[in-house]
Amino acid sequence: MAKLLDCISKEYDGVKILDNFSMHLDQREFVTIVGRSGVGKSTLLRMLARLESPTSGEVLDEYKKCAIMFQEPKLIPWLKTWQNVTLGLVGTRKQLYQVAKSMLNAVGLCEFEERYILSLSGGQASRVALARALVRKPDLLLLDEPFAALDALTRLEMQNLVLDLQRQLNFSTVMVTHDVNEAVYLSNRIIVLVRDSNTGQVENRELLVDKNKDEAEYANTILRWLGLCE
Repeated sequence: MAKLLDCISKEYDGVKILDNFSMHLDQREFVTIVGRSGVGKSTLLRMLARLESPTSGEVLDEYKKCAIMFQEPKLIPWLKTWQNVTLGLVGTRKQLYQVAKSMLNAVGLCEFEERYILSLSGGQASRVALARALVRKPDLLLLDEPFAALDALTRLEMQNLVLDLQRQLNFSTVMVTHDVNEAVYLSNRIIVLVRDSNTGQVENRELLVDKNKDEAEYANTILRWLGLCE
């Protein structure tokens, strides 16, 4: 078990978004953070990626290699698919091409390496973004609502792909989503951020997901915590 965040707090313009929040992660664990808009989900993810710093507390360097995938693929349209995958990596053109080709095969895009981004579907572009993240061989994959813009069937394909690749490549995953059913389907553990309507403080509650139990029960518990059902 690795501790990732130690008693962190985060303020914007004097408004405290997160207070005294700590987080741990087991090897190969899939943890999802769920909550209403504005409770600090994406802020947590950005701090884990070291794109933001906490106001107080510490982001621990337990995971040496981290990669992040955003809701939008953020691909460069004038580069070929393989060039997008290896953007920022060092090596000869031949080496980078082979690395990209191997990872594109892993995400189900065999023989797509020479395609330009504008010729790809939304699901294919998401696979390229996933390949770009995983080609760096991260210990920790961070997902910021990466499938939100996809249709239902493509979204399910991407969810299963991430689970398969996690098993193959042995990385841990932290994801942010608004989709409760997605959280239950993918996760070993779910962190629910709940803002107290009286104090405005955000508290975190956790669910351990037993895949042998009814997913609907977990979803109903989360919705109840969020005040979205009785």
